[in-house]
Amino acid sequence: MGRIGTPRGLALCIGINDYPGTNANLRGCVNDANEWARILSEQYSYVITKRLETDATRDEILDALESVVGQAEPKEKVVITFSGHGTFVPDDSGDETDKADEAWCPSNVMTSGVITDDEIAARLRLAAKGVRIVMISDSCHSGTMARAMQRARARTDEYGDTRVRFLPPQLWFGGPYRTERRELVHNPAPVQIDQQSPALLLAGCQDNESSYDAVFQGKPMGAFTYHATSLLKNLMTAPTTYAKWMSEIRKSLPSPRYPQTPQLYGTKTQTTWRIFS
Repeated sequence: MGRIGTPRGLALCIGINDYPGTNANLRGCVNDANEWARILSEQYSYVITKRLETDATRDEILDALESVVGQAEPKEKVVITFSGHGTFVPDDSGDETDKADEAWCPSNVMTSGVITDDEIAARLRLAAKGVRIVMISDSCHSGTMARAMQRARARTDEYGDTRVRFLPPQLWFGGPYRTERRELVHNPAPVQIDQQSPALLLAGCQDNESSYDAVFQGKPMGAFTYHATSLLKNLMTAPTTYAKWMSEIRKSLPSPRYPQTPQLYGTKTQTTWRIFS
């Protein structure tokens, strides 16, 4: 028998700074996840599940996705946030125009591999009809190692310890991939959201850009997460849609310091949903 009462909000907040074996650790991702969890819990009364650092392995993330989405009943809300490295892999299903699947890097990426957008979508499709799902991904979706590393050096020289949230496939995906998939790094295409999926996606950057791991007022955070969360207090004074929120975020990003362009992917109806409601 289903629950009776006000529909719940359920959230899964994922943050990974430490990537053993990669020499590519980050600093602001756990802070991102904790800030999203705090806001969703304190301001919007969401029930929170976290997966941080060593608890954010490939299996743990996939199991948590399936559990949180599966618990939601019709009219309930699900928010999934991810802060960590992003990357890409060859598209085996033929559903990507750029021949690449975007992917999240779990903490054990070097031993267990990545979590592809196809795998995430499969878990989202387990949702009951009427469940509203919002994903917030503060990571790089694709790009080249050369481009990412050049940007990282430029930002580090001028602005201190600022890093990009992109893990080159060459680091963890060996063999012939480097030559066979070389064309991927030159022709990234926008993420294609399945119109049958219940999810709305807020992304920290375009597919051919980098999301930055930086420091704001002495606290490491993602540039996208910092600007997005900083706006929420003022936006709560009146009903606000995701489209309006994204419009406000884009007043701060891209910037000369953080040349990343936040994106909103979804149907017109999804973009007019009220934030976290």
